[in-house]
Amino acid sequence: MFHENRKKENINMEYDSKSKNKGKKRPISIFLILLLVFILISECRKSSSSKANFIDAVKEGDYDRVEDLIEVEQNVNQVDHKTEDTPLILAIKKRDTKMVKILLDAAADVNKKGAIVAPIHSVSYGCQYDIMKLLIKAKVDLENTERWNNATPLEITASNGHIECVKLLVENGARIDRLPFKNFISHLASRGYKEIIEYLIEKGVYLDQKELNQALIYAARDGYIDIVKLLINKNADINAVDNYGNSVLYSASTKGGEEVVKLLISLGAEVNTKNMHGKTALDRATQDNNEIIITMLKNAGAN
Repeated sequence: MFHENRKKENINMEYDSKSKNKGKKRPISIFLILLLVFILISECRKSSSSKANFIDAVKEGDYDRVEDLIEVEQNVNQVDHKTEDTPLILAIKKRDTKMVKILLDAAADVNKKGAIVAPIHSVSYGCQYDIMKLLIKAKVDLENTERWNNATPLEITASNGHIECVKLLVENGARIDRLPFKNFISHLASRGYKEIIEYLIEKGVYLDQKELNQALIYAARDGYIDIVKLLINKNADINAVDNYGNSVLYSASTKGGEEVVKLLISLGAEVNTKNMHGKTALDRATQDNNEIIITMLKNAGAN
Protein backbone atom coordinates (compact mmCIF):
# COMPACT_ATOMS: atom_id res chain seq x y z
CA MET A 1 0.00 0.00 0.00
CA PHE A 2 2.80 2.30 0.87
CA HIS A 3 4.49 1.47 -2.42
CA GLU A 4 1.29 2.08 -4.35
CA ASN A 5 0.81 5.53 -2.77
CA ARG A 6 4.44 6.33 -3.39
CA LYS A 7 4.00 5.34 -7.05
CA LYS A 8 0.94 7.58 -7.40
CA GLU A 9 2.83 10.47 -5.85
CA ASN A 10 5.67 9.95 -8.31
CA ILE A 11 3.21 9.90 -11.22
CA ASN A 12 1.50 13.08 -9.99
CA MET A 13 4.86 14.81 -9.54
CA GLU A 14 5.91 13.76 -13.04
CA TYR A 15 2.62 15.05 -14.47
CA ASP A 16 2.97 18.36 -12.61
CA SER A 17 6.51 18.68 -13.89
CA LYS A 18 5.41 18.12 -17.49
CA SER A 19 2.56 20.59 -17.10
CA LYS A 20 4.93 23.22 -15.76
CA ASN A 21 7.42 22.58 -18.54
CA LYS A 22 4.66 22.72 -21.11
CA GLY A 23 3.52 26.02 -19.70
CA LYS A 24 7.06 27.33 -19.91
CA LYS A 25 7.51 26.20 -23.55
CA ARG A 26 4.32 27.88 -24.81
CA PRO A 27 5.57 31.49 -24.52
CA ILE A 28 8.76 30.47 -26.33
CA SER A 29 6.75 28.98 -29.22
CA ILE A 30 4.61 32.11 -29.50
CA PHE A 31 7.74 34.22 -29.46
CA LEU A 32 9.23 32.19 -32.32
CA ILE A 33 6.05 32.51 -34.36
CA LEU A 34 5.90 36.27 -33.82
CA LEU A 35 9.57 36.54 -34.73
CA LEU A 36 8.96 34.61 -37.96
CA VAL A 37 5.99 36.83 -38.87
CA PHE A 38 8.08 39.93 -38.20
CA ILE A 39 10.87 38.63 -40.45
CA LEU A 40 8.41 37.84 -43.25
CA ILE A 41 6.82 41.30 -43.02
CA SER A 42 10.25 42.91 -43.02
CA GLU A 43 11.28 40.95 -46.09
CA CYS A 44 8.05 41.87 -47.88
CA ARG A 45 8.55 45.52 -47.05
CA LYS A 46 12.17 45.27 -48.14
CA SER A 47 11.12 43.66 -51.43
CA SER A 48 8.39 46.24 -52.01
CA SER A 49 10.75 49.08 -51.16
CA SER A 50 13.43 47.66 -53.44
CA LYS A 51 10.94 47.36 -56.28
CA ALA A 52 9.78 50.94 -55.79
CA ASN A 53 13.39 52.11 -55.66
CA PHE A 54 14.13 50.38 -58.97
CA ILE A 55 11.08 51.80 -60.77
CA ASP A 56 11.79 55.27 -59.39
CA ALA A 57 15.43 55.04 -60.44
CA VAL A 58 14.38 54.18 -64.00
CA LYS A 59 11.90 57.07 -64.11
CA GLU A 60 14.47 59.49 -62.70
CA GLY A 61 17.22 58.38 -65.07
CA ASP A 62 19.46 57.34 -62.19
CA TYR A 63 21.75 55.02 -64.15
CA ASP A 64 24.11 54.17 -61.29
CA ARG A 65 21.31 53.17 -58.94
CA VAL A 66 19.63 51.08 -61.64
CA GLU A 67 22.89 49.25 -62.35
CA ASP A 68 23.50 48.69 -58.63
CA LEU A 69 20.04 47.19 -58.19
CA ILE A 70 20.50 45.01 -61.25
CA GLU A 71 23.74 43.66 -59.72
CA VAL A 72 21.77 42.46 -56.68
CA GLU A 73 19.38 40.66 -59.03
CA GLN A 74 16.56 43.18 -59.14
CA ASN A 75 13.85 42.00 -61.57
CA VAL A 76 14.20 44.13 -64.72
CA ASN A 77 10.82 42.94 -66.00
CA GLN A 78 8.72 43.94 -63.00
CA VAL A 79 5.69 46.13 -63.59
CA ASP A 80 5.12 49.60 -62.19
CA HIS A 81 1.89 49.32 -60.18
CA LYS A 82 0.96 52.91 -61.02
CA THR A 83 1.22 52.70 -64.80
CA GLU A 84 1.29 48.92 -65.37
CA ASP A 85 4.30 49.49 -67.62
CA THR A 86 7.64 47.70 -67.54
CA PRO A 87 10.89 49.57 -66.80
CA LEU A 88 11.78 49.25 -70.49
CA ILE A 89 8.56 50.96 -71.59
CA LEU A 90 9.00 53.66 -68.94
CA ALA A 91 12.49 54.39 -70.29
CA ILE A 92 11.20 54.47 -73.87
CA LYS A 93 8.45 56.92 -72.94
CA LYS A 94 11.15 59.22 -71.57
CA ARG A 95 13.21 58.74 -74.74
CA ASP A 96 16.07 57.63 -72.51
CA THR A 97 18.32 55.71 -74.90
CA LYS A 98 21.02 55.03 -72.29
CA MET A 99 18.50 53.56 -69.83
CA VAL A 100 17.00 51.40 -72.55
CA LYS A 101 20.47 50.02 -73.33
CA ILE A 102 21.16 49.29 -69.65
CA LEU A 103 17.89 47.40 -69.32
CA LEU A 104 18.36 45.44 -72.55
CA ASP A 105 21.90 44.52 -71.54
CA ALA A 106 20.38 43.14 -68.33
CA ALA A 107 18.04 40.93 -70.41
CA ALA A 108 14.88 43.01 -70.17
CA ASP A 109 12.07 41.32 -72.12
CA VAL A 110 11.96 43.29 -75.37
CA ASN A 111 8.45 42.08 -76.19
CA LYS A 112 6.75 42.34 -72.81
CA LYS A 113 3.67 44.53 -73.05
CA GLY A 114 2.62 47.29 -70.71
CA ALA A 115 -0.82 48.68 -69.99
CA ILE A 116 -1.39 49.86 -73.56
CA VAL A 117 1.61 49.14 -75.74
CA ALA A 118 4.59 46.90 -76.27
CA PRO A 119 8.03 48.55 -76.50
CA ILE A 120 8.12 48.44 -80.32
CA HIS A 121 4.75 50.22 -80.57
CA SER A 122 5.93 53.04 -78.37
CA VAL A 123 9.07 53.70 -80.42
CA SER A 124 7.20 53.36 -83.71
CA TYR A 125 4.61 55.99 -82.85
CA GLY A 126 7.18 58.74 -82.31
CA CYS A 127 10.00 57.21 -84.40
CA GLN A 128 12.65 56.92 -81.70
CA TYR A 129 15.19 55.81 -84.27
CA ASP A 130 18.14 54.96 -82.03
CA ILE A 131 15.98 53.09 -79.54
CA MET A 132 14.24 51.24 -82.38
CA LYS A 133 17.67 50.05 -83.54
CA LEU A 134 18.42 48.75 -80.03
CA LEU A 135 15.10 46.88 -79.93
CA ILE A 136 15.72 45.36 -83.35
CA LYS A 137 19.19 44.24 -82.22
CA ALA A 138 17.52 42.61 -79.20
CA LYS A 139 15.26 40.60 -81.58
CA VAL A 140 12.01 42.47 -81.03
CA ASP A 141 8.91 41.10 -82.76
CA LEU A 142 8.40 43.42 -85.76
CA GLU A 143 4.95 41.99 -86.51
CA ASN A 144 3.49 42.56 -83.05
CA THR A 145 -0.13 43.67 -83.41
CA GLU A 146 -1.31 43.44 -79.81
CA ARG A 147 -2.47 46.41 -77.73
CA TRP A 148 -2.64 48.97 -80.55
CA ASN A 149 -5.79 48.38 -82.60
CA ASN A 150 -4.13 45.36 -84.22
CA ALA A 151 -1.67 47.61 -86.08
CA THR A 152 1.87 46.48 -86.83
CA PRO A 153 4.82 48.73 -85.94
CA LEU A 154 5.23 49.50 -89.66
CA GLU A 155 1.63 50.65 -89.97
CA ILE A 156 1.97 52.81 -86.85
CA THR A 157 5.14 54.59 -87.91
CA ALA A 158 4.00 55.04 -91.53
CA SER A 159 0.64 56.45 -90.41
CA ASN A 160 2.50 59.08 -88.44
CA GLY A 161 4.79 60.12 -91.29
CA HIS A 162 8.12 58.70 -90.12
CA ILE A 163 9.98 57.72 -93.30
CA GLU A 164 13.23 57.01 -91.42
CA CYS A 165 11.60 54.43 -89.18
CA VAL A 166 9.57 53.02 -92.09
CA LYS A 167 12.82 52.29 -93.91
CA LEU A 168 14.51 50.92 -90.79
CA LEU A 169 11.66 48.48 -90.14
CA VAL A 170 11.39 47.31 -93.75
CA GLU A 171 15.16 46.90 -94.07
CA ASN A 172 15.08 44.68 -90.97
CA GLY A 173 12.30 42.42 -92.14
CA ALA A 174 9.00 44.15 -91.38
CA ARG A 175 6.44 42.76 -93.81
CA ILE A 176 4.79 45.24 -96.16
CA ASP A 177 2.11 42.68 -96.98
CA ARG A 178 0.83 42.99 -93.42
CA LEU A 179 -0.26 46.59 -94.07
CA PRO A 180 -4.01 47.15 -94.52
CA PHE A 181 -5.27 46.69 -98.08
CA LYS A 182 -8.07 49.22 -97.70
CA ASN A 183 -7.73 52.98 -97.14
CA PHE A 184 -4.11 52.88 -95.98
CA ILE A 185 -2.46 54.61 -98.93
CA SER A 186 -5.45 56.99 -99.02
CA HIS A 187 -4.75 57.89 -95.40
CA LEU A 188 -1.11 58.59 -96.19
CA ALA A 189 -2.15 60.69 -99.20
CA SER A 190 -4.52 62.76 -97.08
CA ARG A 191 -1.62 63.62 -94.77
CA GLY A 192 0.82 64.47 -97.50
CA TYR A 193 3.26 61.63 -96.84
CA LYS A 194 4.67 61.45 -100.38
CA GLU A 195 8.03 59.88 -99.50
CA ILE A 196 6.36 57.06 -97.61
CA ILE A 197 3.85 56.37 -100.37
CA GLU A 198 6.62 56.37 -102.96
CA TYR A 199 8.80 54.08 -100.85
CA LEU A 200 6.03 51.59 -100.12
CA ILE A 201 5.00 51.45 -103.78
CA GLU A 202 8.63 50.86 -104.71
CA LYS A 203 8.77 48.00 -102.17
CA GLY A 204 5.64 46.40 -103.60
CA VAL A 205 2.80 47.45 -101.31
CA TYR A 206 -0.56 46.08 -102.46
CA LEU A 207 -2.48 48.83 -104.24
CA ASP A 208 -5.59 48.04 -106.29
CA GLN A 209 -7.25 50.51 -108.66
CA LYS A 210 -9.96 51.51 -106.20
CA GLU A 211 -7.45 52.41 -103.50
CA LEU A 212 -5.23 54.17 -106.03
CA ASN A 213 -8.15 56.31 -107.22
CA GLN A 214 -9.31 57.09 -103.70
CA ALA A 215 -5.80 58.16 -102.72
CA LEU A 216 -5.78 60.50 -105.74
CA ILE A 217 -9.08 62.05 -104.66
CA TYR A 218 -7.78 62.61 -101.13
CA ALA A 219 -4.51 64.12 -102.35
CA ALA A 220 -6.38 66.40 -104.77
CA ARG A 221 -8.80 67.47 -102.05
CA ASP A 222 -5.95 68.53 -99.78
CA GLY A 223 -3.84 70.14 -102.47
CA TYR A 224 -0.87 67.76 -102.40
CA ILE A 225 0.27 68.30 -105.98
CA ASP A 226 3.36 66.07 -105.72
CA ILE A 227 1.29 63.13 -104.52
CA VAL A 228 -1.30 63.79 -107.23
CA LYS A 229 1.47 63.59 -109.86
CA LEU A 230 2.92 60.45 -108.28
CA LEU A 231 -0.42 58.63 -108.24
CA ILE A 232 -1.32 59.70 -111.78
CA ASN A 233 2.05 58.31 -112.88
CA LYS A 234 0.98 55.05 -111.22
CA ASN A 235 -2.15 55.02 -113.41
CA ALA A 236 -4.71 56.54 -111.03
CA ASP A 237 -7.83 57.57 -112.95
CA ILE A 238 -8.07 61.40 -113.22
CA ASN A 239 -11.86 61.06 -113.69
CA ALA A 240 -12.44 58.77 -110.71
CA VAL A 241 -15.28 59.55 -108.29
CA ASP A 242 -15.82 58.70 -104.62
CA ASN A 243 -18.87 57.10 -103.01
CA TYR A 244 -20.73 60.40 -103.23
CA GLY A 245 -19.96 60.97 -106.89
CA ASN A 246 -17.35 63.66 -106.18
CA SER A 247 -14.71 63.64 -108.90
CA VAL A 248 -11.01 64.30 -108.50
CA LEU A 249 -11.51 67.72 -110.09
CA TYR A 250 -14.47 68.49 -107.82
CA SER A 251 -12.38 67.57 -104.77
CA ALA A 252 -9.57 69.88 -105.89
CA SER A 253 -11.79 72.86 -106.74
CA THR A 254 -11.49 74.62 -103.42
CA LYS A 255 -9.09 76.94 -101.63
CA GLY A 256 -5.49 75.85 -102.16
CA GLY A 257 -6.32 73.55 -105.08
CA GLU A 258 -5.30 75.82 -107.93
CA GLU A 259 -2.21 73.84 -108.96
CA VAL A 260 -4.05 70.53 -108.88
CA VAL A 261 -6.97 71.91 -110.91
CA LYS A 262 -4.58 73.31 -113.50
CA LEU A 263 -2.80 69.93 -113.77
CA LEU A 264 -6.04 67.95 -114.08
CA ILE A 265 -7.42 70.24 -116.75
CA SER A 266 -4.15 70.00 -118.70
CA LEU A 267 -4.45 66.20 -118.59
CA GLY A 268 -7.98 66.31 -119.98
CA ALA A 269 -10.08 65.72 -116.84
CA GLU A 270 -13.87 65.92 -117.38
CA VAL A 271 -14.99 69.34 -116.08
CA ASN A 272 -18.76 68.89 -115.93
CA THR A 273 -19.10 65.68 -113.91
CA LYS A 274 -21.96 65.93 -111.38
CA ASN A 275 -22.01 64.34 -107.94
CA MET A 276 -24.99 62.72 -106.19
CA HIS A 277 -26.41 66.15 -105.45
CA GLY A 278 -26.02 67.39 -109.00
CA LYS A 279 -23.06 69.64 -108.15
CA THR A 280 -20.04 70.17 -110.42
CA ALA A 281 -16.50 71.38 -109.83
CA LEU A 282 -17.62 74.82 -110.96
CA ASP A 283 -20.38 74.83 -108.34
CA ARG A 284 -17.87 74.07 -105.64
CA ALA A 285 -15.42 76.74 -106.77
CA THR A 286 -18.29 79.23 -106.95
CA GLN A 287 -19.40 78.30 -103.44
CA ASP A 288 -15.87 78.97 -102.19
CA ASN A 289 -15.69 82.16 -104.29
CA ASN A 290 -12.40 81.02 -105.79
CA GLU A 291 -12.10 83.26 -108.84
CA ILE A 292 -8.87 81.66 -110.08
CA ILE A 293 -10.37 78.17 -110.23
CA ILE A 294 -13.67 79.50 -111.59
CA THR A 295 -11.82 81.12 -114.47
CA MET A 296 -9.76 77.98 -115.17
CA LEU A 297 -12.86 75.78 -115.22
CA LYS A 298 -14.86 78.10 -117.46
CA ASN A 299 -11.94 78.36 -119.87
CA ALA A 300 -11.92 74.56 -119.98
CA GLY A 301 -15.61 74.43 -120.89
CA ALA A 302 -17.29 74.14 -117.48
CA ASN A 303 -20.89 75.35 -117.34
